[in-house]
Amino acid sequence: MSDHSARLGLPYLAAAQAQKHVTHNEGLRRLDAYVHLTLESRWTLAPPSRPHEGGSWFVPVGAGGVFTGHVGEIASWEEGAFEFLPVPAGCLAFIRDEGRVMLFDGMGWVSHLASTAHHAAIEAHVVEEDVVLSGAYIETGIVIPDRAIVLGVSTRTLSVVTGAASYDCGVANERAKFGGSLGAARGASNAGVVGPTAYYAPTKIRLSANGGAFTGGRVRVAIHYMMCPVAAVFPEEEAWWRQAPYLLDGMAPVISADLVRERYMLADAHCSAMDMFTRSGGTKWVVNASGSLVEVPANTLAFDYSTGRRRMVLEGAATNLLLHSQAFVANWGVTRCTRVGGVADPAGGSNVSTFTTSDATGSAYFEQTGVTVTAGDVCMLSAFVKEGASPGFYFDGLEIPADASGVVTHRLSLTWIGGTPVPSGSIALQSHGVTSVGGGWHRIWMTVAITKAGRIFFRPQFSTNVLGNSLSIYLPQLEKGDVATSPIPTTTAAVTRVADTAPLSASAAAKVGVPGPCTIGVRGSISPVSGSVFMSMDTSALIRRPSGGTSLLAITPVNQGAAFGGLNIGAENFGYVLGWNAAGALASGNGALPFAESTPPAGSFSAVQLGSNTGVTAGCIIALDELLVWPFKGSTAAVQMQARIWA
Repeated sequence: MSDHSARLGLPYLAAAQAQKHVTHNEGLRRLDAYVHLTLESRWTLAPPSRPHEGGSWFVPVGAGGVFTGHVGEIASWEEGAFEFLPVPAGCLAFIRDEGRVMLFDGMGWVSHLASTAHHAAIEAHVVEEDVVLSGAYIETGIVIPDRAIVLGVSTRTLSVVTGAASYDCGVANERAKFGGSLGAARGASNAGVVGPTAYYAPTKIRLSANGGAFTGGRVRVAIHYMMCPVAAVFPEEEAWWRQAPYLLDGMAPVISADLVRERYMLADAHCSAMDMFTRSGGTKWVVNASGSLVEVPANTLAFDYSTGRRRMVLEGAATNLLLHSQAFVANWGVTRCTRVGGVADPAGGSNVSTFTTSDATGSAYFEQTGVTVTAGDVCMLSAFVKEGASPGFYFDGLEIPADASGVVTHRLSLTWIGGTPVPSGSIALQSHGVTSVGGGWHRIWMTVAITKAGRIFFRPQFSTNVLGNSLSIYLPQLEKGDVATSPIPTTTAAVTRVADTAPLSASAAAKVGVPGPCTIGVRGSISPVSGSVFMSMDTSALIRRPSGGTSLLAITPVNQGAAFGGLNIGAENFGYVLGWNAAGALASGNGALPFAESTPPAGSFSAVQLGSNTGVTAGCIIALDELLVWPFKGSTAAVQMQARIWA
């Protein structure tokens, strides 16, 4: 059992513990600091010379004195000394010198109203100033900031206004925008609410005298406004690659790509994903951050959010064997239903057919002509579907006729809503699933193993034949293999999408060094786990030698690569660290002990590439989270530790 609480680190009393009050009081002190947290400031670089009892400060980057080494912690002054406490993500604090409440998101302080993982936010602000009146008008020292959305400006007369009968509150070109003929008597007030108004330059508030010039008086002015900070990098993240989890034998990487958090570094400088990677490959479809299906053009980096986090996706070659997958209104047979158009597809286009039942005398379905398969094939069937008012339909029509007469001897149905797939005959269901892609659309898929040659018929069938049942369908796909890759639109012929390759850019590859040792860390996932080489340190993959030669290291689902004996991924999610120099090579995966050192072939590595020269293996999808490169071979202990961090 732990001796402290999981989140706040509050100390527990131990059985038969002596002086229990010491531990108990320590827990109370920490609670006193955390609960209803008030921070004097989040920007104090030097410890205050006379801190008050119970005062707390957030330690920012660059802090010195006793704050050194405690960046990102709370410094709480208790009984004559600072105690340093970690800040849990989700902690709310009142920042006294800013007069506002903020939320700690694990990396920095953000607006508690709304913010993203990349710090785009909505912020509410109120600033105020007491203005002494004189002359025809007076302007405030406080300003409406550039890009602020003003909700209003309020005023309160603190002492009697003299020399003028009343005053107006506005800006230089709109005298009474926030109120006209405002009271001169002490205590008079006005909440100058306006429709939200955007300002595009710093703008002062102007108080203008009515009926004579100001000779005295004092007014408190408050500006109430919203700000929309764009996505940014906190100071705590500015050089994340120099933080402990990224160091190898105490050295920072020369290449660091954090694809999940969208941060990239080359040679100690920030860069973009496009500065670091290129992609050669065809058009693909991915789920964006909003959960909608979007099309990514050919030769453009593709990022997918379908797993709930951002990942760079590379796919192997694939062929859609199903014809007329995008323009099938006039090319599909229909029985007891009609087809209409006009429904927006998941990506916002209009290439969709909606089928509606029109006859209740028998089964209602629509079907595509057959695709020839042979025994031993594994096929993946997928489609984007959107149900109408009466839910429920089957993929009923993975059918292999016994002979040319068309008599069906084997049938497999997959119920989308509330049913259980029941394989029969010589088609065996291996897996199936449904994924939401937004707007009421889902991608439904199933994998089947073929044990008898024949032709597969794609036939979505309504689960109940009720007049008016409807179903919209988009980009159905039948491909060999057991992974549902990006949709491939077809018309009159099968279409093949070429394999993706994603080498580092020339400027990024130059950071590795030619010739030279290196250590590479990579984290991500591969689907399927069986049957596809992901990457290797040889002439055709992750790291390659300029003149070719024997494979140095292959990361594969089965042991390959004579020099190392290979690495077995063994799981969909992986984290591997690979080290090489002229004297030897080693690797560690998912926290396991390092593989034995081995002598590499002659030559040196000249490039880094994700996938092989010929692209990601067919039937394989790679999702990458992170890539690090150090320009030296790490020690055995360091390589293993990095692999553990990534496990």
